Amino acid sequence: MSRKLIVQQVYHAILYFNDKSNLLNNEKRRRECAGHRKSWRVKGWVNRIIATTLLITNLLTSPGLFLPSVSYRKVM
Repeated sequence: MSRKLIVQQVYHAILYFNDKSNLLNNEKRRRECAGHRKSWRVKGWVNRIIATTLLITNLLTSPGLFLPSVSYRKVM
């Protein structure tokens, strides 16, 4: 092998190693962050709270359950 080819292979190996270690360090740094993947959990809780609130208000305002409808109140 020529010296130039060996130098190129070593150079590419060093670049590959640096890229790989940078990817691993970035992944590790992301996992160590305080808010890593917590935004999805928060969004899930917010969606559950909104859905539960809508379900409860729908049940409370539907006729025949807890609150009588407006037309029923007028008749009484």
